[in-house]
Amino acid sequence: MTTRLTRTKAIQICKELWAWLAKTGEEGKIDWPGWERYGEMEANCPFCEYNLRQQKQKRGDICAHCPYNQKFGYKCVRGEKPFDRWDCADSADERKEAAKAFLAQLEQLE
Repeated sequence: MTTRLTRTKAIQICKELWAWLAKTGEEGKIDWPGWERYGEMEANCPFCEYNLRQQKQKRGDICAHCPYNQKFGYKCVRGEKPFDRWDCADSADERKEAAKAFLAQLEQLE
């Protein structure tokens, strides 16, 4: 993605991605068809890409500019957050439920 990635755009793309994951139960974000439209991103995550770009401009701790981290704390905490439940799920149904929970959190971001 060579265009400017704003915080608002990163949130919008993330919602699209996680709505797809909640619907399909896919185990990999890399398979999302939206990457064709938005291009490759750091860790297949609009928030990681946004954070990386902000760090290059403003510095800061790891994940300091991540919209999710700013509201909910680190998303990758073993077993404690919906993202991690999705990442560790054993079935499509478990992934769908975890992705829905993560998407519900994303809906709270501005």
